[in-house]
Amino acid sequence: MFDLDKTIYNDHSFFGIVKFLADEGVINVSTWEEVSAELGKCKGKVQTYSETANKLLEVFARSLSGKSEIDVREVTAKFFDNNRGNFYSYFEKILPKLKKTHEVWLVTTNIHIAAEVVVKMFELDGYISTQFEVVEGRFTGRILSTLANGKSVVEELLAKYAGESLAFGDSENDIEMLSRVNTAVCVNPSAELRAEALKRDWVITTDGEAHMLECLDNG
Repeated sequence: MFDLDKTIYNDHSFFGIVKFLADEGVINVSTWEEVSAELGKCKGKVQTYSETANKLLEVFARSLSGKSEIDVREVTAKFFDNNRGNFYSYFEKILPKLKKTHEVWLVTTNIHIAAEVVVKMFELDGYISTQFEVVEGRFTGRILSTLANGKSVVEELLAKYAGESLAFGDSENDIEMLSRVNTAVCVNPSAELRAEALKRDWVITTDGEAHMLECLDNG
């Protein structure tokens, strides 16, 4: 299981997508301004990671109300295509070998549209993400489910499989996911995740390739 932003993608794609949708005229420019304001509160320690993530998703969901899911997916796909070079090279290098023995899932707080695009781009097996409600092809502005408060939901996925499990993450929001697998790899971890990783003896790395290949070679 792989987190998306800052784990396999060397940036925060959520912000990039919001900005790109605003630039393309799909959503109002004021949405980007609201998102930037909420991010500033987090950086200023006025809000926690979870509080900020939830508010960001609420702002984004409202901005998409009434918008066509097809249109949003097409623009999101264009964003990732334009920024393909932001995906860490280690991820693309290990995928061919990893796919021979494992199913590969994306687990992200980002919305389902972003997850769908990345899964299709790399031919992954599936995803777990925040889900925005869509009725008759249009967003309603409602959030059906969110991973902003943690990723314990992966337990349901892991229950379906036997054998070696691995997870890659970069922030404190990934701790619940990382704690449920056989091998936890923290890629460029936040200070909070680094502290937890040191306590639990999890792998800390700036490049997941060597650690992934070692795990696969060791069965």
